[in-house]
Amino acid sequence: MAPIATLYLCRHGETDLNRKLVLQGRGVNAPLNQIGRQQAALLGEWFKDIQVDVLCASTLMRAQQTAAEIRKQHPDAQYKEYPGICELDFGKREGYEFDESLDALLDKWNLDKDFDAKFEGGESPRDVENRALPTIAKIIESVPEGVSQPGVVAVIHGRLLRILLSSILCGNLHEMPAFSHSNTCVNVIHVYRADDAELQTIDNHEYQQQDPKLRANYPESPQRKLLDMYRFVPVKLNSTEHLKGFEVL
Repeated sequence: MAPIATLYLCRHGETDLNRKLVLQGRGVNAPLNQIGRQQAALLGEWFKDIQVDVLCASTLMRAQQTAAEIRKQHPDAQYKEYPGICELDFGKREGYEFDESLDALLDKWNLDKDFDAKFEGGESPRDVENRALPTIAKIIESVPEGVSQPGVVAVIHGRLLRILLSSILCGNLHEMPAFSHSNTCVNVIHVYRADDAELQTIDNHEYQQQDPKLRANYPESPQRKLLDMYRFVPVKLNSTEHLKGFEVL
């Protein structure tokens, strides 16, 4: 059976702060650097022959600039920017280099499974899940009527990708460490209606079977129920095939 949509979750191109290992979340609005602009152009070229009906980005400059390269290839695609898919806010640590305080926070998330932990003035993974899942549902539902098997592209951020992929594919936030995210990576996900009788023929755990790290062995997040009307099947994760042969000078 054919999916009702194909969802492409992409990360923005590189910024100078990425290269310097500086925390840039929702509170830092950094532009792409020269490398990031080249990466974004290659990403846009990759989408040239792919059906794109809906294109969206966060309200942060690095995502907008990356999405602009895709818009060059698909000027007629419906376009909108959403604050709900901005990066996690790292609070008072925004703009500072990675250090032991970040390591400690990551340990709380990855080892202690404390998804409410956050820096002062910032957001937790659960906070982000709460705002991002309804936004993703809204984006999927924004497809113009009459479009068959639409392509839906969202240009977003690294930590947000970990949160979203863990939530929609595994049903919880426990698997965040398993989802890597290179700059301008593409995650291709088929979207099905959960009430479709033919769904039983679709193996939603293809990736979980290939990689034990992606098995969902934990209770489902309450927030995941916001997307219960859909079933998400991963096709390709953290793909950077568009960067093949790209050299950083």
